Amino acid sequence: MKRITTVAVVFVLLLTCVYATKEATKKNRKSKQSVPQIECAIKAAKIINPEFIAKCPLGCQDVKYRVYGTDIYASFSSVCAAAIHSGIIDNSGGKVLVQKVAGQSGYKGSFSNGIRSLSLPRWRESFILSEGKPKRGVQYPSTLTYSSSESTVTKGNSLRKGSQTTAAPLPATHGAAHTFKPFTTTTEFVSPTPKTTVTSTTIAPTTFTKVTTVTVAKPLIAVHKVRDLGSSNVHPVYSAMAAAASASRQVQAAQGRTQNQATETDAWKSGSSLLDPGFSSKEDIVPKPLKPVSQGNPNCKVDLAFLIDGSWSIGRRRFQIQKQFLKDVSQALNVGPIGPFMGIVQYGDNPSTEFNLKAYANTKDLKNAIEKISQKGGLSNVGKALSFVNKNYFEDANGNRGGAPNVAVVLVDGWPTDKVEEASRLARESGINIFFVTIEGPDENEKKNVIETNFVDKAVCRTNGYYSIHVTSWFTLYKVVQPLVKRICDVDRLACSKTCLNSADIGFVIDGSSSVGTDGRSYDDVRGPALAAHQNGVIAYSIGIAWAAQDELEAVATDPDKEHSFFVDEFDRLYRFVPKIVQNICTEFNSQPRN
Repeated sequence: MKRITTVAVVFVLLLTCVYATKEATKKNRKSKQSVPQIECAIKAAKIINPEFIAKCPLGCQDVKYRVYGTDIYASFSSVCAAAIHSGIIDNSGGKVLVQKVAGQSGYKGSFSNGIRSLSLPRWRESFILSEGKPKRGVQYPSTLTYSSSESTVTKGNSLRKGSQTTAAPLPATHGAAHTFKPFTTTTEFVSPTPKTTVTSTTIAPTTFTKVTTVTVAKPLIAVHKVRDLGSSNVHPVYSAMAAAASASRQVQAAQGRTQNQATETDAWKSGSSLLDPGFSSKEDIVPKPLKPVSQGNPNCKVDLAFLIDGSWSIGRRRFQIQKQFLKDVSQALNVGPIGPFMGIVQYGDNPSTEFNLKAYANTKDLKNAIEKISQKGGLSNVGKALSFVNKNYFEDANGNRGGAPNVAVVLVDGWPTDKVEEASRLARESGINIFFVTIEGPDENEKKNVIETNFVDKAVCRTNGYYSIHVTSWFTLYKVVQPLVKRICDVDRLACSKTCLNSADIGFVIDGSSSVGTDGRSYDDVRGPALAAHQNGVIAYSIGIAWAAQDELEAVATDPDKEHSFFVDEFDRLYRFVPKIVQNICTEFNSQPRN
C-alpha cells in the first residue's frame, strides 16, 4: 500500500512539472515576439499591414506631426501622435496596437492630451488604436511593410546543369514594356542516378525520360531607342522602323539555327535511333513563367493630361512625331494603378477627349491607343482646351484619384490662336499644374500675328522656367522626354497642386460694438467658445488693436500663438499683417492632405 502511495505522489509531481514547463514555454514564446519601432512622422497609410503592434519613440507630442480625426483617425495621420491624442501612450512613447478600418466621412478635430487633431471631410482609409498588448493566438509582424518599398521579384530563368541551350542574340531595346525573348531549345536528361559525361556509345541500363523545352517568341514591335544628344538629325521613328526590320531578319535566322541545332542534338545523342520519330507519350512541355505586369512607378503618382495640337498648321508628318513623343513619354513614365495615370485631350477649333485617365492601366495598351489617334484639324485654340480640362477632365468618373496631383502638359506648334491667360488662371486656382512644351515658335516677322504676347508665362504654374520647355525643331522633340518626365514626377515641386484659393473656408468675426474705437477686453468669457471651436477643427487667428488683452488673444488663437495671434497699436497699420496672415493660411492649408 505504501508503495502505491509513493508511486502516485511521484506521478502527481511529474504531471505538475510537465504543466509548469509548458506554461513557462508559452510565456517564453510570448515574450519573444519582437515589436518593430516606428518614427513619429510615420503615417498609417505608409504601412501596408492591416493590423500590427508598433513602438513609438520619445517626443512625438509636436505640432509638426499632424493628426486628423478623433477616436477613428484618417490614415494620413501620424500613428504615434494619434496614439498620444487618444491617450494610449504619452510623450515618453510606448507600444500601440493599430487596426486598419474603412474610410470615413467627416473626421472631427479635437484637442486632447496636448495634441490638436484637425477635421477632414473624408479619406479613403482609417485606423483605430488600442493598448499595445497582443491578442491571444495572434502573431503580429516583427517587420513592417511600407508602401514606398518596391516588391521583390524572384527571377526563375536559371538553367539546370547538364542542359544544352542555343540562343539567338537579339538587339537591346529602350524601355521595359517590350523585350525580345530569345529562342531557346533545351534538351535535358533526367535520371535517378548521378549524371556523368557519356564518352562511348554504350547504352546504360538506366531508363531515361526526355524532356524537351522549346520556347518560341513572336517578334514584337520595336521600341524607339533614345539617341545621344550628339546623334544625327534622323528622326527616331525611322530608326525604330530600321530596328524592326533588323530584328525580323535576326528572328528568322534564329529560328533556322535553333531548329538545326535541335535536330543535331536529337540525332547524335547516345542511345537514339535514326528511325525514331522523336515523339514520346511521356514528353512534356514545361511552360516558361509569365513576366509580372507592372503596376506603375509608385514614385510618380500623378494624374496627367496631355493637351496635343491637332490643328492643320502642324501637318501630318509632325502630328506623327507628336504621337511618337507621347509613346516615348508613356514608356518613361511607367503608367499603372499605383503610379501615374495618363490621358489625352486633342484640341483644334474645339477640344475633345481622346481617352480619360483610367482608360489604360499599363504602358503597352496606352501606346497602342496613342497610335490610333487621328488628327482633328482646325485652329490652335489652347485657351478653350485649358478651360475644357479644368471644367470636365479631372473628375472622379474620369479616373481622378484626388490624392494624386493634377498635371496638364500642353504641346503647342508655334503659338495659340486664342487667349490663354484667364483659362489658365482658373485652372491653376483649381489645383492644376500647367506645363507648356512649345515647338518652333514665331520668328520676328510672325510675332505680329501672335494674339497674346508672353502666352507661356501667362499660362504656366510658375514663371521660373521649371514649367516651360521650348524646342527649336520637331525633329529634336525626343530629347526633352526625360527632362519633362523628371519634372512631372517631382511631386514636391508641383506648386499648384494645393491652393488655398479653391478649397479653404474662411470666416471673419469683426467687432461691431459701440466701443470699437477704443477696443479693450471682451465683455464675456472667450476661453470656452474658443476651446469648442478648436475641438471642432477650426483654425483661429486673433488680431488685437490698441488696448486688446493679450491673454484673450492667445486664448482665441490656435497653437502656436506666434503664428496665429497678431497685435497692432493703430487701425491704420492693420494692412501690414495682410501678407503674413494670407501666407500663414495658405501654408496651413497646403500642409493638409488633398483627397
